[in-house]
Amino acid sequence: MNFFIEKISGIESLIISDISVSKIQLLACYVVFIALILILKKMNFKTVQYLLISLLLLQVSTIYAKASIPAKEALIFNFSKKTIIAEKDDHKLTVYTQTDSIVNLKDYNRERRITKMEMRPLPKYFQMDDKIFMLLDTAEVFPKLKIRPDLVLLRNSPKINFERFLDSVQPKAVVADGSNFTSFAKKWKETGAQKKIPFHYTSEKGSFTIFQKN
Repeated sequence: MNFFIEKISGIESLIISDISVSKIQLLACYVVFIALILILKKMNFKTVQYLLISLLLLQVSTIYAKASIPAKEALIFNFSKKTIIAEKDDHKLTVYTQTDSIVNLKDYNRERRITKMEMRPLPKYFQMDDKIFMLLDTAEVFPKLKIRPDLVLLRNSPKINFERFLDSVQPKAVVADGSNFTSFAKKWKETGAQKKIPFHYTSEKGSFTIFQKN
């Protein structure tokens, strides 16, 4: 059996990869598999009926899986020592990151059925879905803004007086990605709680969803 599996796995044309299957679809596949076993053991009205119902369940789960994928969304991913912001528009993904970064979003692209990906450099200020975002880097000297930003993204552990920064900029929310030191993020979290400003650390809570639209 091992010899047979080894030979089959060596034929690339017989290997199907990058398949996105939800939990509901997987459960439906098990139900179909059980129905096939029952119908092979004994074919009657009940087993045929069970198979048809299981196939209908599989079809419904597939339709639901496709419908649950948002048409548009933007996220800040959690990567160690990297800043990666992605904006999805249908089957296209625009990725904002450092010019020298190697980005691997294979799992996300498979799950969201991305067919085209475009790379762009990280901006200091950007706008997504009518929201203004500010990126604060290591050497950034924060300015006095006339417009209150919806989100501030901290990267590369900027050495700033965070309390004074919050008083000056007054953001609606702050996100620290995986490029920051954990010790810095813990202090920022405490200060954010004192100022009653939502704080999200991606290394602790995972990727941050900026917006999502179906």
